[in-house]
Amino acid sequence: MPFAPSLLAWYAAAGRHLPWRQCRDPYGIWISEVMLQQTQVASVLGYYERWMARFPSISHLAIADIQEVLRHWQGLGYYRRAHNIHRTAQIVWHTRHGVFPTELAELRQLPGVGAYTAGAIAAIAYDQPHPAIDSNVRRILCRLFAITSLSGMGDRQLEAYYRQIMPPRGNGDFLQALMDLGSLICTAKAPQCPQCPIASHCQARHQGIAAQIPHKPKRSPIPTRTAIALVYRTDTHALVQQAPADGLLPQLWTWPQIPADTPPASPWHFRGTFRHRYTHFRQILQVYELVHLAPARPSLPIPAPGIWQEIGNLPHLPMGTLARRITNSLFDRHPKM
Repeated sequence: MPFAPSLLAWYAAAGRHLPWRQCRDPYGIWISEVMLQQTQVASVLGYYERWMARFPSISHLAIADIQEVLRHWQGLGYYRRAHNIHRTAQIVWHTRHGVFPTELAELRQLPGVGAYTAGAIAAIAYDQPHPAIDSNVRRILCRLFAITSLSGMGDRQLEAYYRQIMPPRGNGDFLQALMDLGSLICTAKAPQCPQCPIASHCQARHQGIAAQIPHKPKRSPIPTRTAIALVYRTDTHALVQQAPADGLLPQLWTWPQIPADTPPASPWHFRGTFRHRYTHFRQILQVYELVHLAPARPSLPIPAPGIWQEIGNLPHLPMGTLARRITNSLFDRHPKM
């Protein structure tokens, strides 16, 4: 059986039923594709459904406050994505009357929309014959054509291989079928070649090297950053900081930090060590708390600046994972986000 019909028949029977596949709306497809960058499908499902309930259209998103957008993104990480989504919604709403671009070149001009995302939107929403190379598609192409190493080969070159197997029509379903095949069958560590619907076309399988393709060089150990987080609070307020717009966690709220080699003296109390791994480094925060038992905002000097927020408002502030864990640990009578 030819390549594309075999894959599409498998997809019709075994493909994943995902909420963003229930329509061809470019807005929903765009949101799902950005959420899925560096994030597993299982983690995205709940976020996507809550997002679409709050921002069901590009107009709802365009007029929303960025703090609310960040709060709904909270926990997905890579917060620059949320900023780019918000900016793109405003651009499409104000300059295109809410009509999403259809052409690949126009899609590429939107903030945060790279070659893959533009190709995915064009293929899935508009069924255009454009490749979209994500990690699953990349791995399948390498195995199909026995490409042992990607060294010196970019996705532009892989797009030529994609076009060799792409059907004349139905590229949207074909692309999603490749994604599902890579996620469910042609996995990175243990490809299930006997269950693969396109195994007879796979050169790597014929050569017995599917599990070794593509070869990945060893990664260098990631560095560790250690700091001290300060939780300064009263009965009613706590001192927090808002990260700059160009920082790691743009415009999210966090606890003031000082260098790890300058722990605060009494009356500060050590409350524990919190760890989190980002893509390129690990963060360790040693948390110290100082409780000023009065309802008023104290004027005592502290080692780091901040803004006083009502404690009851803390669950509603968008925070990164590490700051949220500290907040939930020390203010556990409040609902966890």
